[in-house]
Amino acid sequence: MSDEPRKSAKTLEPGTIDRTRRNIGSIDPSEADAIAKKLGGEVLHERSVISSSSMPSKKRTVVSSSVKASGLSSADIAAKSAALSATSNLSNKPSTTVSQIVTTPKKKTEDGLPELPARELKLIDKLMRSDEYNIKKSWGPLTFLFCLSPRNRELVNKHFTNYTMQKHVEHMQVFISTLKSFMITAPDSYKVKIANDSDLKFKFLRTVGKWQLRDIKVIAIDFENAQESTVAMLVPFTKAIYRQLLTVYYIGEQQVPALIKDVYNDLTAYKDADLKKLQQLAKQGITEWLYVHNQIIKGMYPLLMRMCSSQYEAFPNFFTDQIANILQFLGLTKFDLLLPEKKKKQEDPKVAAEKEKKKQEEQHIAGKKDELVNTGLKILEQLFPEAGFSHLDNHPDMYPYFQPL
Repeated sequence: MSDEPRKSAKTLEPGTIDRTRRNIGSIDPSEADAIAKKLGGEVLHERSVISSSSMPSKKRTVVSSSVKASGLSSADIAAKSAALSATSNLSNKPSTTVSQIVTTPKKKTEDGLPELPARELKLIDKLMRSDEYNIKKSWGPLTFLFCLSPRNRELVNKHFTNYTMQKHVEHMQVFISTLKSFMITAPDSYKVKIANDSDLKFKFLRTVGKWQLRDIKVIAIDFENAQESTVAMLVPFTKAIYRQLLTVYYIGEQQVPALIKDVYNDLTAYKDADLKKLQQLAKQGITEWLYVHNQIIKGMYPLLMRMCSSQYEAFPNFFTDQIANILQFLGLTKFDLLLPEKKKKQEDPKVAAEKEKKKQEEQHIAGKKDELVNTGLKILEQLFPEAGFSHLDNHPDMYPYFQPL
């Protein structure tokens, strides 16, 4: 038997892994080994908490049923330290079904954001740091190292808070003002339709006309000169923006310009309509809507996804696949949303033109004798021969009839 003292393995205090995992998110053993190889060092294990639950027992296997879609819970990690083999066995179990995810309350991080599996979190982070969205702060090749700190990982790009947010608010204001101008310049009879008609274009105008940006502007100003902002800090701004825009989003990117054109055509048909002004409003309304859809609704969707979704979804699938989570987060219901209507069957322009021409021909024209008048004149001509009823244009005083007298 050797007298050399056995070298004891290094271990961590109970709860250390739990605190670390809350900071960096769920990481499986293979991912931990990969990080250790890149950064050096070794993967340490945590000492078990001294309790009856940590003692070997046949009943301990029941704990595996509490595994969630996002990985092992903190209690499981503390109770089952130095059990990487057990973790590999759990990974072979079937994942949670979609229905279970919807009905099960999502676990939150310390910042109040949904706790996501490491893979889903990486996909969303990568999307937010991409050149297309440019929401999160990036350190270039060193981003991976800086993001080991939970504070750095959630930092928002200053350009987004100092410039992009302000620009979004300005374009929303122009969009709202343009559609309100349509309603103000409309004749009184058309205003009645806007207020009461159930047609989608009137519902659209009423909905946008009720939007208010006062609270959104106040929030945006607070971030304008902020030195440091995180994703969690943007929850009020994101929620306020989407509570309004989502109500018209499902009408469709192309359908909204069609509604604006339809309103423009209605107003130009009125007498004394200012065609130049209406044309300018229509163009501006369509232009601003395209910005709202592409730069705000789509441009901010990674933020909304991080705040309410349980997994990564590409645009625009996110707004259909995660509709339940989105509505719950925003405090809306399906009855608050405007949906596209079925297209009405349009009449062939040629057929419509022929009907209109026929209708005009059938209308009575002043000064022109119709068939009934001609019949009456023929009868009078027979009763009073040579009276001149058939030639009233030449003898309006019926002189030939009275001349013999």
